[in-house]
Amino acid sequence: MTPALAFAPPPAAAAGTGVGLIVARRFDPSLAQVIERPYGATVAELLDEQLPEATEAQRARLVVVVVLEREERELAIGVWAEYRPPAGSTLRVHFRLEKGPVIKSLLSIAILAFAAWAGPLIFGGGLLGNLGAMAIGAAGQFLLNALIPAETPKGGKRDDPRYSITGSQNDLKPYAKIPDNHGRIRIYPPLFAQPFSEGLNEHQWTNIPMVLGYPEAEYSDWRIGETPLEEFPDAELQVETVGPDDPWPFSAYVNPVFSEYVDTLLKFEEGWAVRDLATNCDYISVEFVCKRGLVAFSKKGNPGWRTVTAAVQYKHKTDTEWIARPDVVGGFDDDVEYRFGDAWLTDGPGNWQVRTRRVSNEEQSNRDIDELTWGILRGYRPVRPFNFNKPIDLAVLRIRSSAMAQGMLNKISCVAHAIRPDWDPATGTWITRKTKSAAAALRRMAQGPANPEPTPDEEMDFDAYGEFGQHCVDKNLCFNMSCDQDVSVDEAMRQAAGAGRAFPTRPEGLRSLFIDRPQPIRRGIVATRNASNFAGEPLYPDAPDAFRVAFLDETDDFKKTERLVPKPGLVGKPKTFLPLDLPGRTNPDQIWIEARRRHLEFEYRFETMFAEQGAANFYAPPGARLGAQFVTVDQKQVSARVLAVDGDLVVLDELVDMAAGESYAALFQSSSGVVFERTLAWRAGSSKLITLTGEGSQPGKDDIALVGLAGAQAEDVVVKGVEPMKDGRARLTLVHHAPQLDAEAEASVPAWFPIEPEPRDWADERPATPVIVRVMSGRDAMRPGFEDEEDFGEVEVPPVVVMVRPGSGGLAPTHTIKVTIGEHDDTTGAGVGRAEFDGDDFDVGETISVTAIAISMFGIESLAAAGPVEHVVKAVSDVPETLTFTADWVGGRIRIKWSTDDEAAVARLRILAKSGTPGETEPDFADMDRLHSGLLTSSPFEASEPDDPGDYWVALFLANEDGEGRAPEFVTLTIPA
Repeated sequence: MTPALAFAPPPAAAAGTGVGLIVARRFDPSLAQVIERPYGATVAELLDEQLPEATEAQRARLVVVVVLEREERELAIGVWAEYRPPAGSTLRVHFRLEKGPVIKSLLSIAILAFAAWAGPLIFGGGLLGNLGAMAIGAAGQFLLNALIPAETPKGGKRDDPRYSITGSQNDLKPYAKIPDNHGRIRIYPPLFAQPFSEGLNEHQWTNIPMVLGYPEAEYSDWRIGETPLEEFPDAELQVETVGPDDPWPFSAYVNPVFSEYVDTLLKFEEGWAVRDLATNCDYISVEFVCKRGLVAFSKKGNPGWRTVTAAVQYKHKTDTEWIARPDVVGGFDDDVEYRFGDAWLTDGPGNWQVRTRRVSNEEQSNRDIDELTWGILRGYRPVRPFNFNKPIDLAVLRIRSSAMAQGMLNKISCVAHAIRPDWDPATGTWITRKTKSAAAALRRMAQGPANPEPTPDEEMDFDAYGEFGQHCVDKNLCFNMSCDQDVSVDEAMRQAAGAGRAFPTRPEGLRSLFIDRPQPIRRGIVATRNASNFAGEPLYPDAPDAFRVAFLDETDDFKKTERLVPKPGLVGKPKTFLPLDLPGRTNPDQIWIEARRRHLEFEYRFETMFAEQGAANFYAPPGARLGAQFVTVDQKQVSARVLAVDGDLVVLDELVDMAAGESYAALFQSSSGVVFERTLAWRAGSSKLITLTGEGSQPGKDDIALVGLAGAQAEDVVVKGVEPMKDGRARLTLVHHAPQLDAEAEASVPAWFPIEPEPRDWADERPATPVIVRVMSGRDAMRPGFEDEEDFGEVEVPPVVVMVRPGSGGLAPTHTIKVTIGEHDDTTGAGVGRAEFDGDDFDVGETISVTAIAISMFGIESLAAAGPVEHVVKAVSDVPETLTFTADWVGGRIRIKWSTDDEAAVARLRILAKSGTPGETEPDFADMDRLHSGLLTSSPFEASEPDDPGDYWVALFLANEDGEGRAPEFVTLTIPA
């Protein structure tokens, strides 16, 4: 920046252009006083008007910078009386304190001379908008001013296990962290080995090994998906605490099992199927499966016994000779999936190959089912399936997995409730019990088994932890979380402490903490007499209208949900949102309170302050309340030292000016660090003599005194951090005390419901007109399993079936649909959509008219009925009949359309063409050229040939699966030139 020695005369002001003064006192421009002034004032005149009480000494420490369109220049004090800021410039005024960059100054005053470019360029269209953008740089960082820093969700790196409950599954995670379950939380235990299944006859069993976590927890409410485990018959659950030297307790999972799902169909004529086994296994099993069952039906359809035989051989991979096992014979008498197999112990661990083949020939009869598949090859490794150097809670679930539980066995969950030392207010001691306290979780992290270096009792500040425990009881602050993510011990402890509004510290090597709550006692003073290098960092971003907090709702079985917490005083619905991470909080009321606190911290802790103190002046640890006095240009407070004391008379080393009609007080800090406050008698004029009034402690010589208006002689701050420096000094990070945070955040917590339900006014509303999807008769309406008319007994035709569905646009949902054919009607549920009429009530070939009307759950009918739809009742015919048939030349291709009376009967069709003249005799079908032959499921069909201009005959032949059909249909086609 180049000092200005002389300036050209400023350009003339545009008509109607004024000068705006923006004075942003101390750290926060949002507290600015905005004044409109006519153009043409000098810098000195602007400062005189805005800072009339500033002394010459204070003015001498001001730095004034003019920001022009292309440069910045510092204005020396000698030119202030002459220089008039040109239109479009900005005056930036800083108070220079000792050494340090201007950006860290205590005072920032912006004086703006408005012009066309000034607003949008400097302030982005808003008076202070760009100041905020320059100061913070990224949305959401305003939370840094919180005494207990908030975590922001970390997107894109890894899944957060804290919020992955709904839809979660049990994953195999080799070498992953052992979970430590705090509080009460639903968990989806990870697997400690690969599950394996075993088939026997028509049933299949699955064995699932799970890691629950470190001991000292109770596990209950086991579920598979959303269904309680008790609803699954034959489920066997075993939960054990297993130490490194304990005998292995799980008979359902003795060794690691390596399963290969072979799924190879074995045919008699195809020989051997070969597979390699996992390495170092000594026990082998093979499992065969007859997927369609194994049964021989009699002519009357009665099931009978049927057998199938397979050969099994094995060998070391390096050997040439195979070792034969006895043939494996399966026998069964049903057409449901059937499993059988063989298992054997080898001569020791090795690399094995296994081969199988079908020995018995397949039956060719349609009444016999004996298809054989090699399903699974398993190898068992003779080692312990889980090893860890500390006791761990494990579980193995053995469950019949065929049919009922199939596809759900990776969604096993339970509720874990921590059992550990917990602060008991009644006795003032730690007792072991079930707990959700954040204090209990924090102590567990410090001393529990998940900590690789547990903290011994002699290094624990149990007084602070006990105080924290009482605080958690008073505020009902809980930490419910399964900690298995890859974080350090310190980070995990910050999460648990944060749930209790605390922050862990290590004073003199002890594990301690401080709590963010109202502090009744000041423990020190920060002022120019005992501190230096003052600085500040204001934060200017626009606060979001609401925080969006994702959490696991303990009132709804720990389902993942989110709560929107608007900022205090918001009118209307929120428009801007910011995600807020609150690890371990599962109570909806606590979610509201903690998010509300973050909103209030932005309001009350809008800046972070810094100062340096020597060890002789510093008496307060992190979390302590201090009285602070920061130098500003127009300050009315005085920082002084006591020279002498005579009763109530105190002599200071600085002059004190008292305004008439005001009350004054002084805040003292003794050499031993004791802080106390005394009221003062009013004294006219400037004096170094003050008079104490009322009762209180007496100051001593060399005590620090902060004198000012009563209640404003110092502002209360809290020590957020202490950074050691050279020469026994420390850099303090300070934030505002804000004792009102808790009371305001906890006031008027609204009732929680996961959604905002709207009233349903359906009682008098009509449902939408339904839709008739399809009318079926004849073969189309036959139920599966019916082969011909005789299956219907005396009924001459199959039923008439009408498929319907609810329409769209109704004001009430459709409950049922009433379908009418003449004098007959049938009512079907909206979710079924199938009305069925007795086929004996209609004649083959009869034309029927079908209508349908929707009915709401309150009995209100739709305004209109669907239909009528005309339908010709069909007979059960094996030969389809062509109803319509056309051939047209469209876009250079032949487009052929047709319809039939029985689409289900059409198995094959042939489309042929031959040149000919319309009106002549139809050509011989056998002499025509083929356009298509085979299965075609739907009309229309398009052909690119023939494409020569002229007249053609086109023929269509529809056939059933036996190739039978009616006579071909013929139409003519003209291809234009």
